[in-house]
Amino acid sequence: MSEASPLELQDRLELPRIALAIRLRLGRGGLYIFAVDSEDARQAVIAALTKEINSEVTWREVQITPKNYDLFLYLQHLVHEEQIDTRHTIFSVTGLSETIAAQQQQYPDKQPPFCVNALNVRREVIPDHNLSVVLWVDEATHKRLPYDAKDFWAFQMETRFFRDAAARLRAHLSPPPSSPLDEEIAELRDLLKRYREQRPDDAGAIGRIAFDLGVKLYERDRFSEAKEAFQEVLASARKENDPRITAHTLNVLGGIAHARSLPA
Repeated sequence: MSEASPLELQDRLELPRIALAIRLRLGRGGLYIFAVDSEDARQAVIAALTKEINSEVTWREVQITPKNYDLFLYLQHLVHEEQIDTRHTIFSVTGLSETIAAQQQQYPDKQPPFCVNALNVRREVIPDHNLSVVLWVDEATHKRLPYDAKDFWAFQMETRFFRDAAARLRAHLSPPPSSPLDEEIAELRDLLKRYREQRPDDAGAIGRIAFDLGVKLYERDRFSEAKEAFQEVLASARKENDPRITAHTLNVLGGIAHARSLPA
């Protein structure tokens, strides 16, 4: 792989293994969920995987939109209509994060959003039609999917957050976010305190609030406080005996530990 790759070293070292996993599942079906923090990072991952897979593979770009939000229904139609050879095709899917935001704004009372619910309902299309699907999301969506789309998330065979090293450095050097984020953090802290006092046995609700608080603190680069919030999420998940959320939260805590180790 080129030394000019924007990816961080630890991510570049993982790509050959991930490429092998994808290659071995071509024609048999596989779901891979990757978070990226820039388009440069996404293109670098695609280029590296294409090189490592080393076979006649076509990357078919598919975009989820508010009008075309039922991903698997569309892929099912596409495969039949165009007689796509799934042994040599990887569907590269973008637009989920943006569609979630749009549907949440249009239908604030619908949780999860229609596009996320469709992923859960039609997930069996992947093995039924032997589809290889790489889903690209942002970091916030990557953290939310195990909660909002548990059944769909259970189908993933590989998941990783590919960071753009240059973008990460720019983020550390940029001015702090605007004050509304601090107001949201204060509101979540107050809400979490009230739940601890008034509904201490509601581990699920406490975990969800602590999760949202942890995300906001992470966005503010307040990593020590974010770690404390996600440790509370972990405790709630263990109390509810939810191994998937437990495993995902441990991964998030590992990501925070890595972020704290980056140079300021």
